[in-house]
Amino acid sequence: VAELGDGDLDTVEVILEASPTASLSPDPRDPAALSFDVSASEKTHPYLIDHSIDDMPVLPAVMVLEWFSRAAKAARPDLQLVACHDLRVLRGVRLEGFHDGGDGFTVFCRPETGTPTRYQLELRGADGTLHYTATAELAAQLSSPGSPLDAPAPLTRFPHAIYGRELFHGPQFQVIQSLDGVADSGAVATLTGVRDRGWRGPWCLDVAAVDGGLQVAVLWTGHVLGGRALPTSIGAHRLFRSSCTQGPIRCTVRGATVADSKAVCDISFADAEGTLLSELRGVELHLRPDRTEPPR
Repeated sequence: VAELGDGDLDTVEVILEASPTASLSPDPRDPAALSFDVSASEKTHPYLIDHSIDDMPVLPAVMVLEWFSRAAKAARPDLQLVACHDLRVLRGVRLEGFHDGGDGFTVFCRPETGTPTRYQLELRGADGTLHYTATAELAAQLSSPGSPLDAPAPLTRFPHAIYGRELFHGPQFQVIQSLDGVADSGAVATLTGVRDRGWRGPWCLDVAAVDGGLQVAVLWTGHVLGGRALPTSIGAHRLFRSSCTQGPIRCTVRGATVADSKAVCDISFADAEGTLLSELRGVELHLRPDRTEPPR
């Protein structure tokens, strides 16, 4: 406030919020690779406090998907990011330094041999531990959107509160505005995105909405399998719009397969006019090891 109230009003200062810093990979065997330093702390990502398990902030898979998307776009700024394929959670990340300067990571981005528009991506911790992998696909332009997934039927009312049982998310991550209901074949909900949540960032993806879609998938998995589940991999995340939308986002989960402790589904995201914004394909969810009844 003191800065704003003092000084020459004709002086203009422009501040750009930069993407992660890029540098050539230190690996001399792979001179085409890029590395990006990223970090998460209570100052840079304050909303992550509400993505905690056992009072410890946990890095969401959607945040990794966002970092991977930024890295791929930085590697090929002349192209559009159209999809990230085969996102795998190899080792979850507890943000143990969240309140004490943050936790640092490195995103490695390497062009796929023989395919200059595809990049192999890795997220490694400061100690070199490999946590996530994926493949980015780029093209001259985004694909034309098809139709959102058809709503499953018949939908039944969800028998519990949305948050507090299957979902551990705190207020800033409670992005499900309403849940139409669940069925053996899927679920339908209305979500809010990063623009309506007020999450700052030069977003490539609407991480709030995508996380909301995974939350709805967790609720559906709990409906068909019982117990609490976590997403473990995403077959593909496809983009049909390059910017985040404002207003309600319609989320439809469509079940594909259900096994003893695993479920697979697809998820579509559409705006208020019914235009497809993005979709998740082949989302795998596994029951957490503790299958006891969640606390009420």
